[in-house]
Amino acid sequence: MKRYLIHQSLFGGLLRRYDRRAKKLGFVKLMKRIIADTHSRFSVEFQDPSTPAVLRSSPVIVVANHPHETDALLLVAALENRRNSYLVVSSDYVNLLPGIVKRLIPVYISYRRHPFNLKYRLFKKYHWTSTYSPEISHQKNIASIARASRLISHGSSVAIFPAAGGQKGYKKWYNGIGHLVHSLQTSKPVFLVMANLSGTSSWDYLRLFPFLSRFLPTFKVVFSPPRPVNSLISLDPKAITSLLEREYYHWQKTATIRRRFPVDLYYLARSFVIWFFAKLP
Repeated sequence: MKRYLIHQSLFGGLLRRYDRRAKKLGFVKLMKRIIADTHSRFSVEFQDPSTPAVLRSSPVIVVANHPHETDALLLVAALENRRNSYLVVSSDYVNLLPGIVKRLIPVYISYRRHPFNLKYRLFKKYHWTSTYSPEISHQKNIASIARASRLISHGSSVAIFPAAGGQKGYKKWYNGIGHLVHSLQTSKPVFLVMANLSGTSSWDYLRLFPFLSRFLPTFKVVFSPPRPVNSLISLDPKAITSLLEREYYHWQKTATIRRRFPVDLYYLARSFVIWFFAKLP
Protein backbone atom coordinates (compact mmCIF):
# COMPACT_ATOMS: atom_id res chain seq x y z
CA MET A 1 0.00 0.00 0.00
CA LYS A 2 1.29 3.45 -0.95
CA ARG A 3 2.05 5.70 2.04
CA TYR A 4 2.32 9.47 1.88
CA LEU A 5 3.76 11.84 4.46
CA ILE A 6 0.59 13.94 4.46
CA HIS A 7 -1.31 10.97 5.93
CA GLN A 8 1.22 10.25 8.69
CA SER A 9 0.56 11.17 12.30
CA LEU A 10 3.81 13.07 12.99
CA PHE A 11 3.88 15.71 10.24
CA GLY A 12 0.64 14.91 8.44
CA GLY A 13 -1.47 17.42 10.38
CA LEU A 14 0.89 20.27 9.53
CA LEU A 15 1.00 19.29 5.85
CA ARG A 16 -2.79 18.96 5.66
CA ARG A 17 -3.21 22.43 7.16
CA TYR A 18 -1.00 24.03 4.53
CA ASP A 19 -2.59 21.94 1.80
CA ARG A 20 -6.00 23.41 2.73
CA ARG A 21 -4.53 26.91 2.49
CA ALA A 22 -3.02 26.25 -0.94
CA LYS A 23 -6.23 26.89 -2.89
CA LYS A 24 -6.87 30.21 -1.14
CA LEU A 25 -3.33 31.57 -1.10
CA GLY A 26 -1.85 30.16 -4.28
CA PHE A 27 1.64 28.76 -4.81
CA VAL A 28 3.90 31.74 -4.05
CA LYS A 29 1.87 33.17 -1.16
CA LEU A 30 1.68 29.73 0.46
CA MET A 31 5.48 29.48 0.50
CA LYS A 32 5.70 32.99 1.95
CA ARG A 33 3.23 31.97 4.67
CA ILE A 34 5.25 28.88 5.58
CA ILE A 35 8.41 30.99 5.97
CA ALA A 36 6.50 33.54 8.06
CA ASP A 37 5.01 30.85 10.31
CA THR A 38 8.49 29.62 11.24
CA HIS A 39 9.42 33.17 12.34
CA SER A 40 12.61 32.83 10.31
CA ARG A 41 14.52 35.97 9.38
CA PHE A 42 14.13 36.43 5.62
CA SER A 43 15.82 38.93 3.31
CA VAL A 44 15.33 39.48 -0.44
CA GLU A 45 17.61 41.75 -2.48
CA PHE A 46 17.15 42.91 -6.08
CA GLN A 47 20.31 44.16 -7.75
CA ASP A 48 18.30 45.95 -10.43
CA PRO A 49 15.02 47.88 -9.95
CA SER A 50 13.52 46.27 -13.08
CA THR A 51 13.81 42.72 -11.71
CA PRO A 52 10.60 42.66 -9.61
CA ALA A 53 8.48 43.72 -12.61
CA VAL A 54 10.04 40.99 -14.77
CA LEU A 55 9.43 38.37 -12.07
CA ARG A 56 5.87 39.61 -11.68
CA SER A 57 4.64 39.59 -15.27
CA SER A 58 7.20 38.60 -17.95
CA PRO A 59 8.07 35.19 -19.39
CA VAL A 60 11.05 34.35 -17.19
CA ILE A 61 13.40 31.54 -16.22
CA VAL A 62 14.79 31.73 -12.68
CA VAL A 63 18.00 29.75 -12.04
CA ALA A 64 19.45 29.21 -8.57
CA ASN A 65 21.99 27.30 -6.51
CA HIS A 66 20.69 24.40 -4.42
CA PRO A 67 22.88 23.33 -1.47
CA HIS A 68 20.04 22.14 0.83
CA GLU A 69 16.52 20.67 0.76
CA THR A 70 14.73 23.84 1.88
CA ASP A 71 16.03 25.89 -1.06
CA ALA A 72 12.91 25.21 -3.13
CA LEU A 73 10.68 26.67 -0.42
CA LEU A 74 12.98 29.67 -0.01
CA LEU A 75 13.25 30.43 -3.74
CA VAL A 76 9.50 30.36 -4.39
CA ALA A 77 8.82 32.48 -1.28
CA ALA A 78 11.22 35.13 -2.62
CA LEU A 79 9.46 35.41 -5.99
CA GLU A 80 6.88 38.04 -6.88
CA ASN A 81 3.34 36.76 -6.60
CA ARG A 82 1.74 35.64 -9.88
CA ARG A 83 -0.78 33.01 -10.93
CA ASN A 84 1.49 31.26 -13.44
CA SER A 85 4.61 30.45 -11.40
CA TYR A 86 6.09 26.95 -11.71
CA LEU A 87 9.00 25.11 -10.12
CA VAL A 88 11.09 22.27 -11.54
CA VAL A 89 11.52 19.88 -8.62
CA SER A 90 12.52 16.29 -7.88
CA SER A 91 9.61 13.91 -8.43
CA ASP A 92 10.18 12.61 -4.88
CA TYR A 93 8.60 15.77 -3.44
CA VAL A 94 5.78 16.42 -5.91
CA ASN A 95 3.03 14.83 -3.79
CA LEU A 96 3.95 16.35 -0.44
CA LEU A 97 1.19 18.96 -0.89
CA PRO A 98 -1.43 17.86 -3.45
CA GLY A 99 -2.83 21.40 -3.56
CA ILE A 100 0.22 22.75 -5.42
CA VAL A 101 1.01 19.74 -7.58
CA LYS A 102 -0.08 21.58 -10.74
CA ARG A 103 2.63 24.17 -10.10
CA LEU A 104 5.40 21.57 -9.92
CA ILE A 105 7.26 20.16 -12.91
CA PRO A 106 8.82 16.83 -11.87
CA VAL A 107 12.28 15.67 -12.85
CA TYR A 108 13.16 12.05 -12.19
CA ILE A 109 16.54 11.76 -10.48
CA SER A 110 15.97 9.07 -7.85
CA TYR A 111 18.33 6.70 -9.63
CA ARG A 112 21.19 9.15 -8.93
CA ARG A 113 20.78 9.03 -5.16
CA HIS A 114 23.31 7.09 -3.12
CA PRO A 115 21.80 3.76 -1.97
CA PHE A 116 23.07 4.32 1.59
CA ASN A 117 21.65 7.82 1.98
CA LEU A 118 19.95 7.27 5.36
CA LYS A 119 17.92 10.49 5.29
CA TYR A 120 16.47 9.62 1.88
CA ARG A 121 15.77 6.01 2.89
CA LEU A 122 13.88 7.25 5.96
CA PHE A 123 11.91 9.67 3.77
CA LYS A 124 11.01 6.85 1.36
CA LYS A 125 9.80 4.72 4.26
CA TYR A 126 7.04 7.21 5.06
CA HIS A 127 6.43 8.78 1.64
CA TRP A 128 6.00 6.63 -1.44
CA THR A 129 7.73 7.80 -4.61
CA SER A 130 8.17 6.06 -7.92
CA THR A 131 11.65 5.01 -9.03
CA TYR A 132 12.51 4.48 -12.68
CA SER A 133 15.52 3.23 -14.59
CA PRO A 134 17.95 5.83 -15.97
CA GLU A 135 16.55 5.28 -19.48
CA ILE A 136 12.90 5.81 -18.51
CA SER A 137 13.85 8.72 -16.22
CA HIS A 138 15.64 10.38 -19.13
CA GLN A 139 12.55 10.18 -21.35
CA LYS A 140 10.33 11.56 -18.59
CA ASN A 141 12.78 14.41 -17.98
CA ILE A 142 12.72 15.30 -21.68
CA ALA A 143 8.92 15.58 -21.47
CA SER A 144 9.12 17.72 -18.31
CA ILE A 145 11.63 20.15 -19.83
CA ALA A 146 9.46 20.40 -22.95
CA ARG A 147 6.48 21.26 -20.74
CA ALA A 148 8.50 23.92 -18.91
CA SER A 149 9.55 25.46 -22.23
CA ARG A 150 5.93 25.59 -23.45
CA LEU A 151 4.82 27.28 -20.23
CA ILE A 152 7.50 29.96 -20.55
CA SER A 153 6.65 30.47 -24.22
CA HIS A 154 3.06 31.18 -23.14
CA GLY A 155 4.18 33.79 -20.59
CA SER A 156 4.82 31.85 -17.38
CA SER A 157 7.61 31.93 -14.81
CA VAL A 158 9.61 28.73 -14.27
CA ALA A 159 12.26 28.32 -11.56
CA ILE A 160 14.88 25.61 -11.91
CA PHE A 161 18.01 24.38 -10.12
CA PRO A 162 20.31 23.60 -13.08
CA ALA A 163 22.93 21.76 -11.00
CA ALA A 164 20.37 19.76 -8.97
CA GLY A 165 21.08 19.86 -5.23
CA GLY A 166 23.15 18.83 -2.26
CA GLN A 167 26.43 20.64 -2.75
CA LYS A 168 27.81 24.08 -1.92
CA GLY A 169 30.07 26.00 -4.25
CA TYR A 170 30.69 25.04 -7.85
CA LYS A 171 28.72 22.18 -9.33
CA LYS A 172 28.43 21.44 -13.02
CA TRP A 173 25.05 22.18 -14.57
CA TYR A 174 22.96 19.55 -16.31
CA ASN A 175 21.93 20.23 -19.90
CA GLY A 176 18.22 20.53 -19.07
CA ILE A 177 18.50 24.33 -18.86
CA GLY A 178 20.05 24.42 -22.34
CA HIS A 179 17.26 22.29 -23.83
CA LEU A 180 14.68 24.47 -22.05
CA VAL A 181 16.01 27.66 -23.67
CA HIS A 182 16.61 25.99 -27.05
CA SER A 183 12.98 24.78 -27.17
CA LEU A 184 11.39 28.20 -26.57
CA GLN A 185 8.87 29.16 -29.24
CA THR A 186 7.83 32.77 -28.82
CA SER A 187 8.47 36.16 -30.37
CA LYS A 188 8.06 37.87 -26.99
CA PRO A 189 11.16 38.74 -24.94
CA VAL A 190 12.05 35.97 -22.50
CA PHE A 191 14.28 36.80 -19.54
CA LEU A 192 16.58 34.84 -17.29
CA VAL A 193 17.07 35.95 -13.68
CA MET A 194 19.78 34.44 -11.51
CA ALA A 195 19.26 33.88 -7.78
CA ASN A 196 21.78 33.18 -5.05
CA LEU A 197 20.36 31.46 -1.96
CA SER A 198 22.09 31.53 1.41
CA GLY A 199 21.19 30.79 5.00
CA THR A 200 19.73 27.32 4.41
CA SER A 201 21.28 24.35 6.18
CA SER A 202 20.80 20.72 7.16
CA TRP A 203 19.26 22.01 10.40
CA ASP A 204 16.34 23.84 8.77
CA TYR A 205 13.86 21.25 10.00
CA LEU A 206 14.34 22.77 13.45
CA ARG A 207 12.51 25.84 12.11
CA LEU A 208 9.31 23.87 12.63
CA PHE A 209 9.84 24.96 16.25
CA PRO A 210 9.58 28.77 15.88
CA PHE A 211 11.52 29.57 19.05
CA LEU A 212 14.58 27.84 17.53
CA SER A 213 14.52 29.97 14.34
CA ARG A 214 16.26 32.86 16.11
CA PHE A 215 19.34 30.66 16.50
CA LEU A 216 19.50 29.74 12.80
CA PRO A 217 20.95 31.84 9.96
CA THR A 218 18.93 34.46 8.10
CA PHE A 219 17.41 33.22 4.85
CA LYS A 220 18.65 35.45 2.04
CA VAL A 221 17.94 35.55 -1.70
CA VAL A 222 19.77 37.89 -4.07
CA PHE A 223 18.35 38.34 -7.58
CA SER A 224 20.45 39.45 -10.55
CA PRO A 225 19.39 41.97 -13.21
CA PRO A 226 17.20 40.28 -15.87
CA ARG A 227 19.01 38.90 -18.92
CA PRO A 228 17.24 38.40 -22.29
CA VAL A 229 17.75 34.88 -23.66
CA ASN A 230 16.01 35.02 -27.07
CA SER A 231 19.37 35.38 -28.83
CA LEU A 232 20.48 32.01 -27.39
CA ILE A 233 17.58 29.94 -28.75
CA SER A 234 19.40 29.03 -31.97
CA LEU A 235 22.48 27.73 -30.15
CA ASP A 236 23.18 24.09 -29.30
CA PRO A 237 21.68 23.14 -25.89
CA LYS A 238 25.09 22.15 -24.51
CA ALA A 239 26.55 25.48 -25.62
CA ILE A 240 23.65 27.33 -23.96
CA THR A 241 24.20 25.40 -20.73
CA SER A 242 27.94 26.09 -20.72
CA LEU A 243 27.44 29.81 -21.41
CA LEU A 244 24.79 30.31 -18.73
CA GLU A 245 26.76 28.24 -16.22
CA ARG A 246 29.83 30.47 -16.66
CA GLU A 247 27.71 33.61 -16.39
CA TYR A 248 25.98 32.35 -13.25
CA TYR A 249 29.13 31.46 -11.30
CA HIS A 250 30.81 34.71 -12.32
CA TRP A 251 27.75 36.66 -11.13
CA GLN A 252 27.45 34.59 -7.94
CA LYS A 253 30.92 35.69 -6.86
CA THR A 254 29.93 39.35 -7.18
CA ALA A 255 26.64 38.70 -5.35
CA THR A 256 28.51 37.04 -2.49
CA ILE A 257 31.02 39.89 -2.30
CA ARG A 258 28.19 42.44 -2.20
CA ARG A 259 26.56 40.48 0.61
CA ARG A 260 29.75 40.25 2.67
CA PHE A 261 31.01 43.77 2.11
CA PRO A 262 29.09 45.55 4.93
CA VAL A 263 30.27 42.90 7.40
CA ASP A 264 33.87 43.21 6.23
CA LEU A 265 33.66 47.01 6.45
CA TYR A 266 32.40 46.75 10.03
CA TYR A 267 35.33 44.59 11.12
CA LEU A 268 37.79 46.81 9.27
CA ALA A 269 36.42 49.90 11.02
CA ARG A 270 36.46 48.15 14.39
CA SER A 271 40.09 47.08 13.90
CA PHE A 272 41.04 50.65 12.99
CA VAL A 273 39.39 52.05 16.15
CA ILE A 274 41.18 49.48 18.32
CA TRP A 275 44.51 50.27 16.63
CA PHE A 276 43.94 54.03 16.96
CA PHE A 277 43.23 53.92 20.69
CA ALA A 278 46.12 51.52 21.22
CA LYS A 279 48.44 54.18 19.79
CA LEU A 280 47.20 56.89 22.13
CA PRO A 281 49.63 57.78 24.93
